[in-house]
Amino acid sequence: MTRIELPGEKRVGHLTLLREPRSISPREFNTLSFAERLEIVQRTTGADKYRLLVEADDGAALARRLPAQEVFSLIKEVGMDDAGDLLAISSTEQLTAFIDLDCWRGDSFDEEAGLNWLKMLMECGEEKVLTTLDEMDYGLLVLWLKKHVAVTGPDEHEEEDHLKERLANDRIYDIQIKDSETDKLLTSLFELLKKENRDFYLRLMEGLCWELDTELEEGVYRFRNSRLSDLGFPEPNEAFGVYSWIDPKSYDPAETRRFPVETGETGVAAPDFVLSTVIPENLLGQLLDRGLDNDRLWELTFLVNKIMIADRVDPGDREAMTASASILYRYVNIALEHLSGGDVDEASSAYQAAYLEHLFRLGFSLTLRLQWRAKKVKASSIAPYLDPLFQDFVQALAQRKPQFFEGVEEPAAGQARPFATLEDVHCAEHWMEHLEAQQHFFEEALPFSMAPPELVDLEGCIPDSAEGLKLSDFFLTALANKLLGRQFAPHPVPVEDLPVLHEKISRNGRLDADLRKKTVQWAESLVASAGDFVDFSLDGWHKEFCALKPDQLDPRFIGGLIVKVA
Repeated sequence: MTRIELPGEKRVGHLTLLREPRSISPREFNTLSFAERLEIVQRTTGADKYRLLVEADDGAALARRLPAQEVFSLIKEVGMDDAGDLLAISSTEQLTAFIDLDCWRGDSFDEEAGLNWLKMLMECGEEKVLTTLDEMDYGLLVLWLKKHVAVTGPDEHEEEDHLKERLANDRIYDIQIKDSETDKLLTSLFELLKKENRDFYLRLMEGLCWELDTELEEGVYRFRNSRLSDLGFPEPNEAFGVYSWIDPKSYDPAETRRFPVETGETGVAAPDFVLSTVIPENLLGQLLDRGLDNDRLWELTFLVNKIMIADRVDPGDREAMTASASILYRYVNIALEHLSGGDVDEASSAYQAAYLEHLFRLGFSLTLRLQWRAKKVKASSIAPYLDPLFQDFVQALAQRKPQFFEGVEEPAAGQARPFATLEDVHCAEHWMEHLEAQQHFFEEALPFSMAPPELVDLEGCIPDSAEGLKLSDFFLTALANKLLGRQFAPHPVPVEDLPVLHEKISRNGRLDADLRKKTVQWAESLVASAGDFVDFSLDGWHKEFCALKPDQLDPRFIGGLIVKVA
C-alpha cells in the first residue's frame, strides 16, 4: 500500500495554515484539493510517486501538471517494463519529450530506443495510440516508424490492371517490415490506423514512402533541439558554456539585470527534485530555507539540465541527475561565500540579483584558477619529486573539474572530492603557494637544475634509483656538500663523509638550532615561503640523521641524503 504523508502546512490564498502532519489513506488523498494532491505528488519519490499517480482518481491531470523531465525520470526509475500505466496517462507532448530525451545518439535517431517506447505505447490501448499518433509531430512520427519499415507506392509506369488490383485488395502501398521481431507490432499498428483513421493512414504511408532518410532525420533533429531548448536542455555547444571562465575580480552581481526564466511547458508546476541534494548548513542552504519561488525553481532545473548536457549525463539517470544538482549547489555556494564573506544578508542580496548560472560559473572559476596553477607545477621539473600526497593534490586540481584532495590536510583521508566551500578553495590556494615557492626555489634560486628521473645516475648509491626521491633529498644532499666544503649541488655524498657531516650538524642528538635558523633565513631571502620547505626538509635530518649515534650511521637507514657507497 502506498504511504501518503499529509504535509504540516496548507496554503489558502496568501496564507499558510499549520496542521498536524500524518499518514492518510488513498481514499482521503482523493478527497483533497487538486493543489494539495499535486504538492504531495511532487514531494513523493520513486515507486510511491508512481503509485500515487496511477491510482489517483484524476491521475492524468496530475501527471500532466508535472514537468516532462520529472515524469521521464520516474519512468526510467520504475523501469520501462513496469511503467506502462504512467505512460498511458501522460500527454502527447510529454511522450514527445521522452523520445527527444532518450532516442538520440548525437544527431542520429536510435531505432532500438525508439522501438521500446513504441512497444510501451501499443500496450496503452487503441484509443491512446490513435490520439497520440494524431497529435504527434508528423516528422518525428515518420522518422520513428521509418527506422523499421520500407514502404513503396505505385510506380508511375505501373500497368492499369495492376493498379486496379492494388485498389481492389486495399494494397495501395507495399510495406516491408525490416525486423521480423517487430512485424506483429507494426502490422497491428498499421491495421489499426487503416481501420480507424484511413486518411491519416494514407498520409502516413505517403511520408514513409517518399521522405528521404537523411533530410528527414536532419530536419527532425533540428526541431527536437528546439523543443528540448524550451524544456531547458540546450545543445551541447551551448551547454559547455556553463563551465566557462568568469573573472572573480571583476564580477559584480549588482550589474546584472535578471529576467524571469521562460519554460515551454505552460501551466506545469516547477519540479522540486533538484532540491534533494541541498546542504542545509551551508550558506546556500540557509538562503533556500527562506523560500524558493516558482521562477527560481525553474532556473535551478534548467541549470541542472545544462550541467548534465555539458557532462554528457543521461537525463533519465536519477543518480546522475542528483550528482549534477550537487555540483550546482557546491559551486553556487562557493560563489556566494566569496561575494558575501559569509554574511547571510550580503549573500541574499547577491543571490537575488544574479543569474544562478553566473554564480555557478563564478564558483567554478575560483577553482579553475587553481587548476591553471596546478598544471604549471605538474609540468615543471620538480613534479616527479613532490611528496606523493602533493602529487595527488596537484593531480586532483589539474582535472577538467578540479577536485580538492583532502590528504594535504588529513593524510589518513587521502580522498579527492569536489570543492564545497570557500574554505576548501583557500586551503588549496595555501598549499599551491607552498608548491609554487618550491618550484621557484629549485628552478630559479638554486645553482643546479633538476634532471628528469630517467637521467639521474645513481649507480653505486643509496638509493640506487630516482624513484621515490623527494625534493628534500636533493636539497639536503646539496646542503651537505656545501657544509663539507664542496659545491652546493645534489651530488651523492661519499659514505666515509657521513661521520664528519654528523659532527657538523648535530648537537646532543638534535639538529643544530643555529644551522636551522640561518638556513631557513637564507632560503626565505631567495624566495618567499621557501623557508617553510627548508624547515620541513631539515626535520628529516633532525629525526633520521642527527638522532643517530656516530657508530649507527648506516646509509641504508638514513633519510634525506643521497649517499655514494661504491
